[in-house]
Amino acid sequence: MVAHCHGAACEGLDPVEQGCGGDAWTAAAGRVGRAHVEVRYSSVCRAAWARMTWAAPGDEVTAVSGGRTHAATVPGDRTRAAFTAMLGVPTPSEVRACWRTADGEEGCTGAGGEAPLPEPSPVPG
Repeated sequence: MVAHCHGAACEGLDPVEQGCGGDAWTAAAGRVGRAHVEVRYSSVCRAAWARMTWAAPGDEVTAVSGGRTHAATVPGDRTRAAFTAMLGVPTPSEVRACWRTADGEEGCTGAGGEAPLPEPSPVPG
């Protein structure tokens, strides 16, 4: 897939629709209960977003960089996942992924690193 945006031009856009998911890698990760929370980064698009998988309906994930944020809520369907719109950033080190569960638990990953982390297990632990 061809990327349709780069850097600041990706701000607020959907990473899948813009073709930024193809080379995406996990730059930071955390767990909340059984859910995985990640900062995803596309080197081609020079943009990052937050993703939450194995989550419960109503859980929220937010991509945070400085004063900019983009949030998404896990829908009440079987996907059990949500991802945010993108933040145009030159490196993933400027982005954290934060969460708030439907039952009120909150937290954030550390800032993204410069090397890909292993992908989380497709089955919750």
